[in-house]
Amino acid sequence: MKQISMAALSLLLFASPSLATELQITVLQKGSGDPVEGATVVLKNNGYTTTDNQGIALFDAVTPSSKAVLDELKILNQGYQTLEQSITGNPTTLTLYLRPNLAELEGLEVVEERVQEKASKIVLSANELRNAAGSQGDPIKVLQSLPGVVAAGSSNEGQAYMRGSDTQDNEFWVDDLPLGYLFHWGGTQSVINPALVSDFNVFLGGFPIEYGDKLGGVIDVKLRTPKTDRIHSNIRLGTYESSFLVEGPITENDSFYIAARRSYLDLLYSPEALTKLVAGDTKDTVLQVPKFYDMQALYRHETNNGSIDVEYFKARDQLAFTLNDAKVTDPELAGDLKFDLQSETFGINWKEQWNENISHHIRTGFLKTSSYFQIGADPYGNPFFTDITNSNSFFLPSVTWKKDDTAVTLGGEYWNVKTPVELYIAVPSSDPSPTPGGFTSQPKQKIKSILTASVYTPYIKHTKQWGDKWKTSVGLRYTYINLDHGVGKATSDLRGASPRMSVEFQENEDRLWLLSWGDYFQLPQGYQILDGFGNPQINYIRAEHRILGVEQKINNTWSVKAEIYHKPMRDLVVDTGVLTSPNNYANKGKGVSYGFDLFVKRKAEGRQLGWLSYSWMKSKRTNLLTGKTARFAGDQPHTFTAVWGQPFTGSWSDWDWGFKFQAHSGLPYTKVIGRVQEAGTGRWLPIYEEYNSSRLPFYAKLDVRMSKEVLYDTWKMKYVFDIQNVTFRQNVSSYDYEDDFSNYNNPTVVSNDIFLPYFGIEAEF
Repeated sequence: MKQISMAALSLLLFASPSLATELQITVLQKGSGDPVEGATVVLKNNGYTTTDNQGIALFDAVTPSSKAVLDELKILNQGYQTLEQSITGNPTTLTLYLRPNLAELEGLEVVEERVQEKASKIVLSANELRNAAGSQGDPIKVLQSLPGVVAAGSSNEGQAYMRGSDTQDNEFWVDDLPLGYLFHWGGTQSVINPALVSDFNVFLGGFPIEYGDKLGGVIDVKLRTPKTDRIHSNIRLGTYESSFLVEGPITENDSFYIAARRSYLDLLYSPEALTKLVAGDTKDTVLQVPKFYDMQALYRHETNNGSIDVEYFKARDQLAFTLNDAKVTDPELAGDLKFDLQSETFGINWKEQWNENISHHIRTGFLKTSSYFQIGADPYGNPFFTDITNSNSFFLPSVTWKKDDTAVTLGGEYWNVKTPVELYIAVPSSDPSPTPGGFTSQPKQKIKSILTASVYTPYIKHTKQWGDKWKTSVGLRYTYINLDHGVGKATSDLRGASPRMSVEFQENEDRLWLLSWGDYFQLPQGYQILDGFGNPQINYIRAEHRILGVEQKINNTWSVKAEIYHKPMRDLVVDTGVLTSPNNYANKGKGVSYGFDLFVKRKAEGRQLGWLSYSWMKSKRTNLLTGKTARFAGDQPHTFTAVWGQPFTGSWSDWDWGFKFQAHSGLPYTKVIGRVQEAGTGRWLPIYEEYNSSRLPFYAKLDVRMSKEVLYDTWKMKYVFDIQNVTFRQNVSSYDYEDDFSNYNNPTVVSNDIFLPYFGIEAEF
């Protein structure tokens, strides 16, 4: 009996590795450490199971295949590379990392269409926005590669004309909330952290009633929701700015993110060093190195059938120079140039689906912008300046009832505006023709006032699907604005109705016809309605949007969208020839823009993306008081853009490459054709040809991008190289005629497009 017991004990001690054991396998995503739910875990000799929401797969009884190898393991999941390996020894727990197949994951990306109307709308995903070449790592700057969009100034900037309308004629929303401005330094970078951008919907024209009162287009940027599995962080270091992002869960139904970004050119260069670098032969000096910062924060609460977001955005830009070279050409411009622009938005965004038929969307909050601008000085040494603070509170509710093929939306907007204004500056001319005497010859005005306004806008929209072929959307906005220019100042009321409609005809599975029409209006610029500076009695400026288009699906990868449009404009504000308020401005102008836009797009998948865009456009303006017609500043007849991105092959397969090529006929400009000496001062004044009767030379630019993502177990790093103007082509931006205009027959070429390498490193934890 004793011998049997000893034998049994020996068998237990020395043969235990061959007995069944429990095994827990945790499957995480390589590069983030996030749990991979639903992965299939296969053991060759012990069956298979799937991972739960924590990435855990349990095997209750695992029998070894030999003394050396416990089992052969294989893990499979859509969007990930298959993992195969041997399990040695006798582990009870294993943690394994699945490498994501970026090609498949990007193909699964969902892009939100925030309104259903499709006419003149282009939707791009986060993958396309973040990986398109030529944007210097800024997703929103991809706007400039779309049809119907013309860069205002240098292509390195973000400001844009859209279908022949001015830059201030465009409306932009971020997460359905207003911002004071969208780009830093006039367009070099947007005011939104790139890591937060989910997608954007761009309406080149014909936008529906939800988007307000503008004559141009709409840029609707959507930010992504916070990650909720754990705390994540993102750190980004760029050529001239850096940023961080922290996000994650708070409770089961609550989450957050907070992000901030700052430029650091001012940390790398002192004013004296930057003066030596950029001033060249001029006598201008840098007083404050240009700098900017921005931040974004969100707190999200998930309700039973919706969400409540509390959001905060802030941005600021500053710079200061001393302009000395202007003393000869435009003496009142000589002096300090200072610029300080700030914007702050606080908003609450509440979306709720009350039942299968009724939902609501309520936005409320405030928007505050402040702008201080100083330039030059009068003969007594007093600087010219504008100091404007704009405080807006808003309440924007809407309710949608939807049943079967019919939807009705009732909404409204209420804005309360208070704008203290103090300025001592030249009265801006609505005549875009350059003034021969420059800033010095323009009359100056001092104003200190408070402009207040109340804006009430109810709207209604009816959408219906008529069978399988037809879909209609009809809407109406009515806007009433009460303007009060302060104590003892004028009061004015502005009223306007804006009907809009669209029709879609699905001819077959691959072809959709689009028709859109609307009557749009817009408040004139603030200085034009300011009592004592402009004319408080001028009315809305207006435009019709007439659009006919077609979407054609070529195959599962490629599609084409083509549209023609005609946009007549009326009641535009022009100079009357009278220099003093209130008779200096009147609604006596008209204009027209018309053209053709083509957009050929590849479906973004498999780490490949790309599109071609071509636009033909004409835009002009007419002053009805003088009878003169001229090209609009954004009249660029031909614009071609090609964007492409894909991975390398072979040993470089971890790298992506891409390019952006853009070519266009030049923008119009006004040539100096002579000079004349001003009596009494002796300074030389230019003689101009007819406004915008010349055109800059043909433009072409090639940008190249390379990037690589390196995955570690629980974090990842991405390297981005975005090189602007790799061919070193000198595209003409303007001409320099010297201080005395002596070289008007042979001006010096000025080019803003330089060879500019951008480098960025991004780490996600």
